[in-house]
Amino acid sequence: MPAIFESRGRQFDRPDFHDCAFIRAGAEAAPGGLVQEAADAFRGWMRELFTRLGAEAGAADPDTLGHQLQLLYDGAGISAPMDHDSTAATGASAQA
Repeated sequence: MPAIFESRGRQFDRPDFHDCAFIRAGAEAAPGGLVQEAADAFRGWMRELFTRLGAEAGAADPDTLGHQLQLLYDGAGISAPMDHDSTAATGASAQA
């Protein structure tokens, strides 16, 4: 699990990082359109990845853990550019 947050942290260090393109596009997309569909598919994939990793790690409730990890992942991705804090991934990883 830490590798996901480490990878995210490397993205935050890039000067051209502004946020997750899927979050930005999904927030501005027309409901039911292709952009919203792509954003939803990406988020579903991420949730499934976190849930599967939780199950493989032996979590008692992998679905809840997957949701919680996605919240940390998303929160770090929003916090890093807004707060100009490339260490947001480190904090999210520690919480995970």
